[in-house]
Amino acid sequence: QAKKTVLQQGDINTELFFLIDGTVSVFMDNKSIVSVTGDGEVFGEMSLAAHSPTTATVITKTICQFVVINFSEIRPPQNPAKNLLLFYCWRSIAEVLARKLIITNEIAKTYRIKYKNISNEKLSDN
Repeated sequence: QAKKTVLQQGDINTELFFLIDGTVSVFMDNKSIVSVTGDGEVFGEMSLAAHSPTTATVITKTICQFVVINFSEIRPPQNPAKNLLLFYCWRSIAEVLARKLIITNEIAKTYRIKYKNISNEKLSDN
């Protein structure tokens, strides 16, 4: 359903969400950050990896379809199949976090270059 809260900023999260279809909005401190449409986007990985409260609120804009893995239901691993599932889940989380870090680094690089150019202009004007 639309306008359903998937993740609430500050809550403890034990689930990993893969958005298969639909559109969600991401909010931080009650301010809209981005809208994301399907295509396997992942949510909840940061709070799972850091064992910390969620850093954003995710709300459905349209009817959405998710694949959800509840880590509290598969811990502690009691058989080889659960061990393998956990391995692939953590590997996927690491890949998602690495991809997001690469994007964040590119944004930081752009700002650093822009800031450096502004700083150089101010220094040369004096």
